Amino acid sequence: MLKTQDMWSPSLRLAGESGQLSDFIDGLGPGQLVGRQVLGAPALGDIQLSLCHQKGFLEVEVIRARGLQARVGSKVLP
Repeated sequence: MLKTQDMWSPSLRLAGESGQLSDFIDGLGPGQLVGRQVLGAPALGDIQLSLCHQKGFLEVEVIRARGLQARVGSKVLP
């Protein structure tokens, strides 16, 4: 029987387990990947989210947000 962690692709599992990215990026958890654009981009604020999977649906709740800034060239404000 497959475990949940076995269903992830190897690159996703290793990104969280190796510690290389999690040492560089604060709060990186298992199975999280970071793109090259994120590594070079400045932070545009802090957001705390709550994720809940119920009855086949993913519920996302914004708990708090602070210091949000508009991205340069963006027409939509956060």
